[in-house]
Amino acid sequence: MAFGFRSREPDWAGKDVGPWRPRRLVAFEQNGDDEPLQLLVPRFRSWPFSRLLQPSLRPERAYVRVSLDPRGAALWKAMDGETTVGDLIAFFQDAFPEDAEQAADRVWIFLTAMKRHRFLEFDRDDV
Repeated sequence: MAFGFRSREPDWAGKDVGPWRPRRLVAFEQNGDDEPLQLLVPRFRSWPFSRLLQPSLRPERAYVRVSLDPRGAALWKAMDGETTVGDLIAFFQDAFPEDAEQAADRVWIFLTAMKRHRFLEFDRDDV
């Protein structure tokens, strides 16, 4: 225990996450196929700022734009709230065969990073 912080094991440790369904919490836009996909993250996401300040911002200032690389963009588009983590891994293996051996790790790292930043949530039937 360093600096008084307890390390906490994530709630998914040791569980089968294949049937979990990632659900997007932020919008996205892509201005053409050759442009990067950008997540539109509201500038203010917590009370009271989300209710008081966010609506008064000009459209170009209301969101922080987070660009995704082609692999992340493909995964983000494939998430529809019904697609499971297992389906996303299979999709990634088909879409990027050069990374097929690392597909499960790469998809899981992407999903956990998006969850950590509150860009997605997991819908689970096991809770």
